Amino acid sequence: MSYLELGCGMFILTGLPSLLIMTLAGLASRNTEPSKFRMVMAIVLLVPAWPILAMSSEIPALGQIAVQVGYALAVMPVPLVPRPGSGAVDGGPPSGE
Repeated sequence: MSYLELGCGMFILTGLPSLLIMTLAGLASRNTEPSKFRMVMAIVLLVPAWPILAMSSEIPALGQIAVQVGYALAVMPVPLVPRPGSGAVDGGPPSGE
């Protein structure tokens, strides 16, 4: 199995479900506190990584889990869509304050 096949398989098994989970959760939780949302997402994003545990090597599984949790805790924009009336376009504080 080549690295290209392995990468495509990992994207289909974990990448697509993760993108779907992140998008739906980000759109659905506009009023959740950012730290609580990030912790919940770190746990929920481990679910798509389960099929990788069946692989013969643990390195892809550990790498994928590290990427999933790292994204949820450090990179994911919270909230994905600002609250209505907040005036914030980029998730920052409203202008004029």
